[in-house]
Amino acid sequence: MGDEEIVFSHIVKTYRNRRLVGILPPRFERREIRALDGLSFTVRNGEVFGLLGPNGAGKTTTVQILSGLLIPDEGEARVCGIDPVGEPDRVKRIVGVVAGGNPRQLYNKLTARENLRYWGQLHGMSGWRLERRIDELIELIGLKDRADDVVEKFSMGMTQRVILARGLLHDPEVLLLDEPTVGLDPKASREMRAFIRQRLVDEREKTVILTTHEMHVAEELCDRIAIINHGRLVALGTPGELRRQVIGGTRLEVDVENPDDDLIETMRGMGLEVVGEVTVQNGTELTRLTIRTEREEEALQTVVEAILKSPAARLRRMTLREPTLEDAFVSLTDESETEAEVNA
Repeated sequence: MGDEEIVFSHIVKTYRNRRLVGILPPRFERREIRALDGLSFTVRNGEVFGLLGPNGAGKTTTVQILSGLLIPDEGEARVCGIDPVGEPDRVKRIVGVVAGGNPRQLYNKLTARENLRYWGQLHGMSGWRLERRIDELIELIGLKDRADDVVEKFSMGMTQRVILARGLLHDPEVLLLDEPTVGLDPKASREMRAFIRQRLVDEREKTVILTTHEMHVAEELCDRIAIINHGRLVALGTPGELRRQVIGGTRLEVDVENPDDDLIETMRGMGLEVVGEVTVQNGTELTRLTIRTEREEEALQTVVEAILKSPAARLRRMTLREPTLEDAFVSLTDESETEAEVNA
């Protein structure tokens, strides 16, 4: 097998539907939604590959095509050299799909062991091989003492671990993880992230495609990330490479007490680019302004001058920070939205 475990090449997928717009006589409006618009990327063997994008960007469609559940209109895909369109059954034997945040993927009245036995039988597994595999997975996910408890008694974190074990039953080479940490508390989320990286990737050399809206999860786990929007590739690179693509470089965060309505306009009139405004509680209610800058010293001086011009505003804190993956995500998807409007 080559270095490229997954190839997704110039994939186009359009959904066509119609909706009723008139009753007498019946009239329908036909709509076309292009979920994927020539999307291409490759995933390397043993890599955690992030697939990020706004809602409706095409992430779920991509996962469904790779798992053999959906046929594209154009382009071709390969998973471990197998065509998911031509040989969906073969692909399903080497791909595991895990969708987070939906406990309905398990039967609550069954135990963890019974759930895994049921899903294993659907994969064509049986007998002592299935029972041995269930024991291995229960040990792997750390639920040996709770394996014979019914799932409805489990916490969200425990339930998610059983869902993950379900996706691993047939020992797939490739894992498609859709929001695996959604709904988990911070401790359970940290445990899940460590499990994915250490037990699945580092120890067992699985190849993982991860979709998530939690930027810290993507930053911690992913070797490379593809940001997509409107079914198109917006950017591709390591988390560090994506952060360096953010226009404006450094972020200056300014906490201000009692800002008047004209403060932001004053700052903008003095050449500052204010890109965010939120209310924070830090003993007292403050307004936190985020300013994008490439000239830190000039920006600091200009902020002070702008606040001094305001009769009631008081400066409480200023912090310089480098762009985050979230900054990169917002900046790059905003740019793609602008390009889409221009080309419309």
